[in-house]
Amino acid sequence: MKRSVHPNGNKTAQWIVIAAVGAVLVVGAFLAGWFGRYAAIDPRMRGFLWAVDVTEKNFNGEFDEDALYEELYGLLSPDDFSRHYTAEEYAEAEKEAAGENEGYGLSIDGTGAEDEVLVALVVGNSPAYRAGLRAGMRVYAWSADGGEERETASREEFLAGVRAAKSCTFTAGYSSENTQTYTVERKAYLASYCYYADSDGSFAFLSESGKPVLTEVTERDGALRGADSATAYLRLDGFSGNAAQELKDCLLKMKDRGRENLVLDLRSDGGGALDILVPIAAHLSKNAPAKSPLITTARYKGGREVRYTASAGDYYSYFTPSSRVMVLADENTASASECLIGAMIDYGTIGYGDIVVREETGRTYGKGIMQSHFYNTGPGGDGGVMKLTVATVHWPLSGKCIQGIGVGVSDGAAAVSAPLIHGEEDDMLAYALGRLSSPL
Repeated sequence: MKRSVHPNGNKTAQWIVIAAVGAVLVVGAFLAGWFGRYAAIDPRMRGFLWAVDVTEKNFNGEFDEDALYEELYGLLSPDDFSRHYTAEEYAEAEKEAAGENEGYGLSIDGTGAEDEVLVALVVGNSPAYRAGLRAGMRVYAWSADGGEERETASREEFLAGVRAAKSCTFTAGYSSENTQTYTVERKAYLASYCYYADSDGSFAFLSESGKPVLTEVTERDGALRGADSATAYLRLDGFSGNAAQELKDCLLKMKDRGRENLVLDLRSDGGGALDILVPIAAHLSKNAPAKSPLITTARYKGGREVRYTASAGDYYSYFTPSSRVMVLADENTASASECLIGAMIDYGTIGYGDIVVREETGRTYGKGIMQSHFYNTGPGGDGGVMKLTVATVHWPLSGKCIQGIGVGVSDGAAAVSAPLIHGEEDDMLAYALGRLSSPL
């Protein structure tokens, strides 16, 4: 009797054996890699992971593992500028960097007397800004969600009430003798970063919805007091969102209105993104080459250098050969703002004497380092992001790095005694306007 055999039986059996051997090899390689990686981990980390596992399995009580890892990530910050984000936190940070915010758009100074509520910051185009509130105003009375008005007796009580409310009404002003009522609703808004003024009027980027547009404002701001007909004022609050285009629009407005001198206000501008700094610096660098001007150089671990250049230097599209520029800065002027100052100095737009700082501190912040983001998106990744300091930042021609030093009186900058949060009177601005109205 002959045994019946399928025509492909032998080949099928061979493939089964090959597949089985392959699977064993893959699993073996994976386990070898896993154990190899585990063995390579610092013994202290292996011990810690073991302790967490033992605690999770055996502790007779409540063990909050999420809180543990949140605290651990908080400790994983080798300097003040590095940190870990969860996927959700980073998504929110990305929205804010794009100017997409939600809330009132104001912050309160926490350094004064407990019964004093001083507005430290009002974000451009925020509900608070559109309502008319401005930095430097004091809140004398307030109410939340249509409730009874109460006098401001405690900053802690004020903050707790405002944070829990959907809308608030503030009685505020630069002095108790000159107050107005402002009603602000918590809303989503697209932040703006530039403000322009001259002797004939002022302009802000405003919009209830969509991208803010340059709009003349007279209700709260009005014309720039003390400015002559040749001078403009431009405040830049940050290097985020649409700041680069906004600054360009302000420079075009300055040119259209026949102003050739500029006071650039960088006070409390903590910086932002490098790709926004580069075109802004190109507009303001007087002697930079017309093609591919170097704006800054980053030096990384191991000595690697990366040069960041703009597409074109176009200073003379907005200024004349005789234009004069002055810069206002303080101890919160940092990072990209200081990098911009460096480009303006190196390319001859300003000298150190054209910078005005607060006499009380005498310098800018001194942040000459740069952060990069690393994404945990590989196999098994949780979507978290590490922001880490990776490079020092150097001015384009001199190569100067101002990390921990800043720019200030020791360099020859002018010093004016002034509060960090100025009120209706602005002595630093008045000084700069006086300098520009005087002949050289």
